[in-house]
Amino acid sequence: MLNIDILDLEIYKFVSGGDGKQHNLALVQYVFDGAEREVKVKPHGNSKTTKPFYRTSEKTKYKLWELADTYPPKDVSHKSLEESGGILKLKSAGGHACDVKQIKNIKLKSRERQGDDFVELIQKC
Repeated sequence: MLNIDILDLEIYKFVSGGDGKQHNLALVQYVFDGAEREVKVKPHGNSKTTKPFYRTSEKTKYKLWELADTYPPKDVSHKSLEESGGILKLKSAGGHACDVKQIKNIKLKSRERQGDDFVELIQKC
């Protein structure tokens, strides 16, 4: 039996088992009255298009950072997809870079950070 502490009718604070221990996993079921409704993802805040925006997950960004140190952007995109098992195996839209431009930006930031370390080293001498 599950005890659920309800803050509001829609927000749950924690889930615990019959023994009173809190668990780090919970199954959430959404129940709607009436017919199904389509969920529409909105575009990014300042976007000029109506293309939906899916944020790239932090885990994916970290993996892209690692690959960008070694490979060119197009290869990073392909290797990232290969490592995740292919486009059909992605669990969400955030599991892959939105485009090669995002990887180019990551590569550029990576170079800037590497350059900063070099400048700091010279300044210390």
